[in-house]
Amino acid sequence: MSYEKDFLTGIAQMIADNGIATYKPSGAYSAGQTGIVFGGWPQVPDRCLTLNYTPVTDQTMSAFGRGILDIGFRGAPGDPFGPSDIAVPVFELIHGMRQHTLGTAEVIQILRDHVAPMETDGNRRNKRFDLYYVDLASPTTKYRTD
Repeated sequence: MSYEKDFLTGIAQMIADNGIATYKPSGAYSAGQTGIVFGGWPQVPDRCLTLNYTPVTDQTMSAFGRGILDIGFRGAPGDPFGPSDIAVPVFELIHGMRQHTLGTAEVIQILRDHVAPMETDGNRRNKRFDLYYVDLASPTTKYRTD
């Protein structure tokens, strides 16, 4: 498993372990659950969050990489506060995290950069995205060793 996958699945498990949402690696959620998925938006459940990680820069002389953790939040139909109801406890859980290991991923720190409200979809579900800077200890490569 890659350290990026370990990082994302570790964050998903942390969110689930803290009772914010449900994480099922199979991705099969019932309509009433708040699901955690990777990639794009699922049709079900209405209330969900999406997790994506994009590497931005990696150092050559040290084991340090910076990336963006993009978390999308979607609420129940007609609930304008639905995304925030999920996003705020996630912020309280991960913003400021330092020196934490998630599988093979060594988190140096996580800091939220900004929040972007998004459109309401065709099912009247409001969305928002929170973007976090993530500093990770990156694994060695062929030309960069520890």
